[in-house]
Amino acid sequence: MALLHENFLSGTITDSPLTSVATTINSAGFGVLQFPTITTDTMYLVLDPEGTAGAPEIVTVTAHSSLATVVTVTRGSEGTVAREHASGTVWRHSYVASEIDNVGTDNLAADAVTGAKIADDAIDSEHYVDGSIDTVHIADGQVTAAKIDNDLVANSWTSFTPTWTNLTVGDGTHSNCAYRRVPGGMWVKGQFTWGSTTSGTASGFKFDVPGGVTGLLAAEGSSRYRDDGGSPGFHAGTCYLDGSNDIQFLTADQGFADSAAPFTWTQNDEIHWLIFIPVT
Repeated sequence: MALLHENFLSGTITDSPLTSVATTINSAGFGVLQFPTITTDTMYLVLDPEGTAGAPEIVTVTAHSSLATVVTVTRGSEGTVAREHASGTVWRHSYVASEIDNVGTDNLAADAVTGAKIADDAIDSEHYVDGSIDTVHIADGQVTAAKIDNDLVANSWTSFTPTWTNLTVGDGTHSNCAYRRVPGGMWVKGQFTWGSTTSGTASGFKFDVPGGVTGLLAAEGSSRYRDDGGSPGFHAGTCYLDGSNDIQFLTADQGFADSAAPFTWTQNDEIHWLIFIPVT
């Protein structure tokens, strides 16, 4: 039995309500081709990930037929508590803490990690304890100036101003917009606050990847949209790298974030994002 993962899976439930003891969940988001067929494998979903109506709940999907809009689940997984969820509650497929905790040398077979299996730039100082690297363990000629990327030595955040498509900044403001090169890719973070003269179109908001790099399409990150004075104040979303090397913003139902979604934008509304972009 394997634990399955897929990119960009999220949606809203249609049960009205989903009771605390229900073992099936209904959502149009389960009926997409990308949602896997599940018979013996499992996958995790997080209900109400932003905690809008209470503590988030993790459920384990144990059965799903191809293109069906219903899944069978085990409730209250990973130490969370099963509770009632109203129709329209957001669900999201995500990693959980135990998956990260279980990655360690005790769970690796002999010879599972070899030089041939490690991608270039996949190992850096953050993954070693003090004193674990010394000249005794480094062969002659293995470390040269040609093999060191200057951007990775500094390993610091670099500020930038996004160049938007389908959004006119006007007197809007950017905050904490920065990128950080790390082995294997780059982190990008930031916030944009809507101004009185900011405007958008009905096409999705997006901006160019900073730093002059070309990322891989596997990039996926998180976004939040703040409706100043609205209820709820924050709306969950995602962001990803599109085919034009732009960071594209999506709402919780996987539609484009645009002038009318996830709400009609006005002054002091905000867009927040954090995304890791793999770079070859």
